Amino acid sequence: MRPNLLVDSRDIRFILFEMFDVQSLSQYEPYKEFDRDTYEAVLDLAEQIAMEEVYPANTVGDKEGVQFNPEKHTVTVPQSYKKAMQAFRDAGFTGLVQPADCGGMGMPDDVSLYAGVFPCCKRSIYYLYYAIKRCHQPCAHLWQ
Repeated sequence: MRPNLLVDSRDIRFILFEMFDVQSLSQYEPYKEFDRDTYEAVLDLAEQIAMEEVYPANTVGDKEGVQFNPEKHTVTVPQSYKKAMQAFRDAGFTGLVQPADCGGMGMPDDVSLYAGVFPCCKRSIYYLYYAIKRCHQPCAHLWQ
């Protein structure tokens, strides 16, 4: 994989593993099944999807822009954004913190937050979508 020029993944890993010691959470019941290798794999996949899907979609989106329909009060984002977010969603990133019995993975919030840095670093639209999808199920109906 080519170097990520937007996010220094070493910084992300330093914060998670050195500063926050996120792998130590495995001593607690909700996170017993997770270890550093699991978290590393999540970060690697988030960065891969961002670089292969999200960042190229941003280039297209910059050219197309969003379209506002004043009669319907709707905003349409470029199709490339939808495809990129679908890839992130298909990989399970919008359910990282949700408990397994709700269809999520039950990971620590810090891992989910920092995995989200990769696609969200340059576009607030991705951040807003990701943040709302990360919230508890009562809000999920807003984005169906």
